[in-house]
Amino acid sequence: MRKTIVLMVFLALLAGCTPASPASSESPAPPSASSQVTLPVSSPSPSPLPSPSPSVSPQDELGLLQAYSQGYLVVMDGRGANYQPWVDLTSGASDTLKIYDLTGQTVRLLTLRRTGDDAEFEADDQIVRGRLSLSDDAGAGSHILGLDGQAVYSFLYDPPDPQAIAHFWQRMKLEDLPVGYDADLARADGCLVLQDGVAENIGMLTAFVDTFGFDDGSFLRVFSAEAGKDPVVTDISFNGERACVASAETGTDKQPSVRIYDDCDLTLEEKDGVFRLVLYSNQTQSDTVLLSVRDA
Repeated sequence: MRKTIVLMVFLALLAGCTPASPASSESPAPPSASSQVTLPVSSPSPSPLPSPSPSVSPQDELGLLQAYSQGYLVVMDGRGANYQPWVDLTSGASDTLKIYDLTGQTVRLLTLRRTGDDAEFEADDQIVRGRLSLSDDAGAGSHILGLDGQAVYSFLYDPPDPQAIAHFWQRMKLEDLPVGYDADLARADGCLVLQDGVAENIGMLTAFVDTFGFDDGSFLRVFSAEAGKDPVVTDISFNGERACVASAETGTDKQPSVRIYDDCDLTLEEKDGVFRLVLYSNQTQSDTVLLSVRDA
């Protein structure tokens, strides 16, 4: 009976076993894709990507000082800050005008290239071509670039260096006046001549006021002599909305002092033989007396 039980257990165990495959030297076949198991692989975290470089604006590429030195016409909020590039273009000395336009915090780099009577104007990655026209109004200060009769760019220009103004009016620059510049030379130079505050030719002052509004602007040179002091020569220029006053002592090597008044009006007042040239500033809403003289 005991042998029978052992035999039955052995047969049961044998029925539940899978016969072993014969040994083989061949590598086992790879598991099918459906049964393939991918084990997790530990790896270091990837390094963070570098942040993209900020875009470089024209202002970063070309600063204001570099624009001046590289011959750009600098225009800030619609007003020209330097004039020589425009002079070079209109005189034919250059066929290219580069413009550094600063409006608020935004910088635009613009270029005009002239070929004969035609030109191309490049702005904001766009190019416009046509017949070139250049116009300016010295009284209003407006300057316009046009192609085929259409304005493509315009700006206002403040008065240039007062010495350049004097040269325009065919007067010697203040710093070039001789040490011996006296009343006789001043009269020959067309100055308003003052001796201790008394004008010997008041007509020069009234003639100056009469030219207000002329396209070429207005200019007056004043020679003022006082006892015991070096004579002072003062240039006053006015273009209808801006005035420039430059003064220098003739017996010294001091550089002229310069004062520019923007957005202003000039008027001549007369009372009891005293003439006052009064400048009113619309910016400060105040008066400045540039001259107060008596008629001889």
